[in-house]
Amino acid sequence: MSGFEVWRQDDNGNRFLVSGHADRDGAEAAVAAMEAGVQHKQLYYVVVRETLDSETQGSETQGAASRDAETS
Repeated sequence: MSGFEVWRQDDNGNRFLVSGHADRDGAEAAVAAMEAGVQHKQLYYVVVRETLDSETQGSETQGAASRDAETS
């Protein structure tokens, strides 16, 4: 079983779980919606979570919709 999580990292390096999704498209749509709002110095990214035999393995992948929202 796998799922996708949306995480936010603020300008101080603090990371927060924002939401969980069954598929990558849903997760990337959530990232796009959050980035469309007020610009802050934060980064949104998608993390793939796979569960195998009650163990959780995680690998971070930065999707195409993920980007640094920091303004210049």
